[in-house]
Amino acid sequence: MIVCSALTEAASRKLFDVLEAGAVDVVSQPLIDTRQFLIESLVRVCDAVRAAALAKLRPCRPSRTSR
Repeated sequence: MIVCSALTEAASRKLFDVLEAGAVDVVSQPLIDTRQFLIESLVRVCDAVRAAALAKLRPCRPSRTSR
């Protein structure tokens, strides 16, 4: 899974939550002009998709804290 979200800025709690939940990569989404951002970030997004496709995932263990 790749997450593209405006709520996952560097070092935010949400970032760690999605990675803990099994995300392979997180791409920050801008608040405006998403199309231009994706055009400029084409290589990064493609690399994230390739990494997710090749990832050897382990079964997810339930979190100790329920949210």
